[in-house]
Amino acid sequence: MEMFGCLLKKYRLSRPLKISQQTLAVAVGKSKQYINLLENSGGVTVAPTLEVCLKLADALTLNHSEKSQFLEAAFQERIMNNWAFYLHLHPESPLAIVKNSDAQNEVAFPTHLSELSHCCQYAIAWFTREKKPVLTQDMQDTVKTFIEQVVEDMGQQLISNDIEAHSVKLVVQLSSDVSPKEFLSGLKQMTSSMIKSQFPTVEFNTPLIWDKRDFLVSMSLSPNMASFSEEKMAHSKAHLSRLRR
Repeated sequence: MEMFGCLLKKYRLSRPLKISQQTLAVAVGKSKQYINLLENSGGVTVAPTLEVCLKLADALTLNHSEKSQFLEAAFQERIMNNWAFYLHLHPESPLAIVKNSDAQNEVAFPTHLSELSHCCQYAIAWFTREKKPVLTQDMQDTVKTFIEQVVEDMGQQLISNDIEAHSVKLVVQLSSDVSPKEFLSGLKQMTSSMIKSQFPTVEFNTPLIWDKRDFLVSMSLSPNMASFSEEKMAHSKAHLSRLRR
């Protein structure tokens, strides 16, 4: 089965009147950058929620066969924790156990499935080549806004977002279907491309803006975020500020 991003791009460009990424983004209430991430990140950006996928399918005017293939591809990428796709595609599945009570009807999932859905917070940092202070204030502001938009469009939570002339330092909360390493790698690639696109007159000494080295540490292993330690967050932020490569 084709990857969701590949299907999205194929259907978008195969319509009688080709739909631009910007037009599609506006139609579903997302950003052009997010649509680009879905199409070109090679699976790094996981398929969106069922609600967004249905909006995409409608905007692309997919027929029944195309829509089923589209949603099935999305489901495959989100299978670890988004069972809404499964119930939509397979409403008669025994995975959905319907319990009738006098008060209301409720849908209960097997315990081992619900345990898969949790989030974890990470401290993330990466740096410019040789930690040179090449990011101007305009670049820093643009990168900051770009990261905020991308994280929001991915349905994740940005706890802190510190951009300096030589570094990017984040604390993020990611759902269990997002690989933190791939999230970090994808952000580095996207921000590098964005900077070169938004600031074409700026010359960099090397093809890569960012250094290959980066920093990633889990700040919570518990699915219950109420148990997250503020002291641990402060400690990790302090570690980021002291980090020397």
